[in-house]
Amino acid sequence: MQVKVACTDGKDGLSVLEHRALFGDLPPLHIHRTEDEVFHFLEGEFRFQIAGEEQRWGPGTTFLAPNGVAHTNRVESPAGGRWFTVTTHGDFERFVRTLGRGPNVSNCCQGLCHLLKPSKHWQRLRINMALIWLACHCIEPILASVPKPPSRA
Repeated sequence: MQVKVACTDGKDGLSVLEHRALFGDLPPLHIHRTEDEVFHFLEGEFRFQIAGEEQRWGPGTTFLAPNGVAHTNRVESPAGGRWFTVTTHGDFERFVRTLGRGPNVSNCCQGLCHLLKPSKHWQRLRINMALIWLACHCIEPILASVPKPPSRA
């Protein structure tokens, strides 16, 4: 993720973020309580779920995910995808920076994630960290969408 316009650059807290993700990348289904989120898809194909409906989009598509509406997206193209998000108030920008995806971010989360990434527990840890941050910063995760840990048979 690269911050193109930081929430602190202007007076209205507008953020423009550029995202790149691999095939299959899928954030947990979630709701933003304090800001709308505008998506503009640049490269790749995406499956987007919003308000219980599924749609597919590609380059050139711009879409609004209003605050209070559950949504997620999945990168469907084998080559990955690239898109912009535009939000206000800085909540989403702080979220991705906290997870260590932003430039010049130096925190224990980033270091821990780097160490554990090769392990089978990486995806679960990433989801748990995202949910903790979401719960503390006005973005409500839909807990039913989080995969359950494997049973210990």
